[in-house]
Amino acid sequence: MRRCQDWECEPPSGLLRGVMNMRRLSTVLAAVVMGVFSGAGVATAASPSPTRGTITVTFHDEGHSYTMHRGEHLDVRLHGPGISSWTEPSSSSTAVLKQLSGTSGETATAVFVAASSGSASVTAIGTPGCAPECPLLVLFDVKITVKG
Repeated sequence: MRRCQDWECEPPSGLLRGVMNMRRLSTVLAAVVMGVFSGAGVATAASPSPTRGTITVTFHDEGHSYTMHRGEHLDVRLHGPGISSWTEPSSSSTAVLKQLSGTSGETATAVFVAASSGSASVTAIGTPGCAPECPLLVLFDVKITVKG
């Protein structure tokens, strides 16, 4: 088993806010699975109004909150240092933030449209390059409030 001796396994202090333990990961993954299998997130909201603007967020925006207006787009682009793989960014409420596209991998991307008023979180999980020796994962999480 390889020992972690540098940043490869111990992120710089600025990244520690995004690090979560395995118990929290299992809670997040359970909530995602429950949402998928329970049919949550299937929305029939009215079509969003024409695009008025785009907010782009990256790994460095982790933990921030944003206010958007209906019809605006959220562009998520994740490529963190030392992260070998990201899950596809997802919305906690597809009624509020409808996902238009997304990818996972070393670079993960997603585009969402603000579909209706409300609040949602956009999350993705990053795996450090030293996994599985490192027990830490990185959580990307931004809060979005959509107004009429």
